Amino acid sequence: MGPIFVESFSRWKTLERAMGMALLMTVGFQVLLLILRGLEANMAPWTLLSKGMERALMQTLQVYEAMGMDEQSLQRLRSATPEMARTLTALIPGLAVVMNLMIHWWTLLLQRRFFPRWGWPMWGPPALSDWRMPDVWVWATIAGGILLLMPGRLAPFVGANLLMLMGALHFLQGLGVVHRFFDRKGLPPFLRGIFYALIFFQQVLLLGVAMVGLFDIWIDFRSRWRRAH
Repeated sequence: MGPIFVESFSRWKTLERAMGMALLMTVGFQVLLLILRGLEANMAPWTLLSKGMERALMQTLQVYEAMGMDEQSLQRLRSATPEMARTLTALIPGLAVVMNLMIHWWTLLLQRRFFPRWGWPMWGPPALSDWRMPDVWVWATIAGGILLLMPGRLAPFVGANLLMLMGALHFLQGLGVVHRFFDRKGLPPFLRGIFYALIFFQQVLLLGVAMVGLFDIWIDFRSRWRRAH
């Protein structure tokens, strides 16, 4: 992922294009590896993922059994394992893209913190906390919600994967809003660190930050704060 990150940000000037190309190349390379693994195992890539997920669930059940779960509950979980594996496998595309996005974003944060100290160029916009997704992207979030509510199997899974990706983007935008709010209030770095750590341990806070990023598309908190000054 390191060479892909460097190549993408050295070729593309805007954050959206650079991060998008980095994601496309990284996920494409991972899909290629999955196809090659499927050919080696003489199995379709999707089947390979489903079987791997099913094995992981069965190993989890073994842990539950060792912890003393009653046999009746274990039997119900075993019978539901194939369906659970298929459901979780259908969510892997969105999870993989979100995981790659977060790793590339974390790499960008580290690069911007340390490279200027060594006199190396800093990629991306002047301040990541000012980043806002283009307003038109909100239609992808709306489309994901609509697909999630549609009947059948394929449309809800596509909607769920799309919502995972857009939720991650709204979360990153929400973090920018939170960072600007902390700057405006002059909050000490120690307290900021505590809050950022809590975000990743408390799902309610994580969801709240994502919602802030979503509403920022219409409200634009940071511009209002600047006008207030």
